[in-house]
Amino acid sequence: MIQTIRKKVGMTFTRKWFARSWSYRDAFGFTSLRQYLGNAVPPSLLFSCDRRFTLLIDLTLDTEIILKAMHKNMRYQLRRAEKDDFSWRETKDTKAFQRFYNNFAQEKGLPTLRDNVLTAEKTHLNIYEVVLHDDVVVTHAYLIDLEEKRARFLYGASVRLNEKFDQNLIGRANRLGHWKEMQHFKEMGLQVFDFGGYAKDTNDPEKKGISNFKSAFGGVVVQENSYNSRLYRLYRKIGK
Repeated sequence: MIQTIRKKVGMTFTRKWFARSWSYRDAFGFTSLRQYLGNAVPPSLLFSCDRRFTLLIDLTLDTEIILKAMHKNMRYQLRRAEKDDFSWRETKDTKAFQRFYNNFAQEKGLPTLRDNVLTAEKTHLNIYEVVLHDDVVVTHAYLIDLEEKRARFLYGASVRLNEKFDQNLIGRANRLGHWKEMQHFKEMGLQVFDFGGYAKDTNDPEKKGISNFKSAFGGVVVQENSYNSRLYRLYRKIGK
């Protein structure tokens, strides 16, 4: 399990990722159980349930088997990306990541990444970059749960909204980044690559496109619900 704590307006907000049990302390605090894995489901009187899906890839499989399970166009795009002048690397520079991500988020109309969020997640965060001619073109951040042996994709950003860069090239960089990261996590001894959400049965064209992108890597769609304490849910509702 991963636990992150954020302080805001004098209150403490706790997120527990991949928890396998709950407590009354969770129920009466500002607590969110993200992708809950426990058999004992938190009672609806104390928690509200957010029905969630994600896509998991089994990293215990042989690399060639993982590749074979991908859509043929994904394998083609990865072969092309290997011939491009990309380099892939891990970085510890969270401030540079935050700037890059926030530039992307602002261009796309998404919420930016605040300092308190990054500080809470920093201990469990691994960040990777795909670089082209000294320019960072794609960055990915994952939550790493060593106990569960799981890497969970959390944030991703690119320069695809920048007209300076070829969009097809950036698309290949994004694919290559995920594939390099899968191989890296496999070498680390992790067993599960979690794509961080999957919009099952959506009619939203953008969400459907993202889900199709993830599905092209293979894997299995699973339901892993999140449970929010009533206080957490109320604050989030008021905050909106």
